[in-house]
Amino acid sequence: MKRSPIWAWPRQVPFLGPGPVPESVPKIGPDEKLLLLGLVKPGTRTALSIGLGKPWQCSFEGDIWQLWPLFLPQKARLFWRWVNWLKDRVEGGKQPVFLNLDETSISYSFHGAQGYFAKHLIKSRRAKTRIRKKELRGSVSHVAIIADKPDVQKCLPQVFIGNRHRFTLGLMAEVVGSKPEFIHLFRRKSSWNNIENMISVLELLAAALGHFPDLQPILLLDTVRCHIAPNILRKAAELKLWIAPVPAGLTYLLQPLDVRCFAQHKSFLRSAYRAARIASGALSARQWMTLLFQVCTDFLNATPWAPAFCSVGIGAGEPRLGTELRILFPDGCDSPGACLTAGEFMRILPEGSGLRPIEFARAVLCRRRLLHVR
Repeated sequence: MKRSPIWAWPRQVPFLGPGPVPESVPKIGPDEKLLLLGLVKPGTRTALSIGLGKPWQCSFEGDIWQLWPLFLPQKARLFWRWVNWLKDRVEGGKQPVFLNLDETSISYSFHGAQGYFAKHLIKSRRAKTRIRKKELRGSVSHVAIIADKPDVQKCLPQVFIGNRHRFTLGLMAEVVGSKPEFIHLFRRKSSWNNIENMISVLELLAAALGHFPDLQPILLLDTVRCHIAPNILRKAAELKLWIAPVPAGLTYLLQPLDVRCFAQHKSFLRSAYRAARIASGALSARQWMTLLFQVCTDFLNATPWAPAFCSVGIGAGEPRLGTELRILFPDGCDSPGACLTAGEFMRILPEGSGLRPIEFARAVLCRRRLLHVR
């Protein structure tokens, strides 16, 4: 059988670190483990890292999908266990509401388009699309939040972070009257999200959820540093927001925004941008800001996101996993809720994060100091 080199793998097939190995394989070093599992030939030279502790240049036997059950599903099941445990902890007549927060970059222009190009064009200056250089530089960050309940979705804050060159004082004053109340503009030194901005976003989120006292928010966050820093976790506990971290490297499978939202989000913006250019020829800064408001009102708030949460195995409805998850979990994603041990939680978090897993349970257990960790 022909061996497939590691660089010939599909782009989305990650190796997620040391996972559970069959009981017949003794607990030994990563190099011997690879040899016993038949994943590497004896005597191969180290050249490329696959996340098992040492770099390797590997050749594999058979179908690469057969290797996934050893590495990827363990983290997904730990994630589902934690989410189900949080859902089981909701008491006092409340109902859980699942939220997902993440940011995406938005350019000032969407001039590139797929299609056909003719080699010989009509010689006319009007046939060219003229984009100024300043419109090709820089971007803003959209901190998007979605919920599995439509009534909650319409109240959630949508935050745009722009630098002082993009969000000028004149532009901010010009759009203040036309901006919907749930949209917030952060004028900062940088357009990137950071811990300070995240704390402000969580405060806005908690204020919006104050209109729904019968709901307990469970917030899904990826494990980037500015999302799960200790200051963020303490602030979330103070605001009674329960955090469910999406395992590192699995956001394309387990995060609803990445699975169902952001691709359509960019497609909506591209279509609206081109329609505006066809109508007016060029977009002013205020017209561009109107497009940002439009993607929140006409797309995010007009789309039911409960199926997006069900497609990653969580939510109030019956889970209907996406195509890739169904390949990994043909029998479904039934994982009984249980509090994770410290060792299990460390498998979800990125390597070297330095976070204490107990910080994620502080808000759930309602204790200021937790002295015992499983």
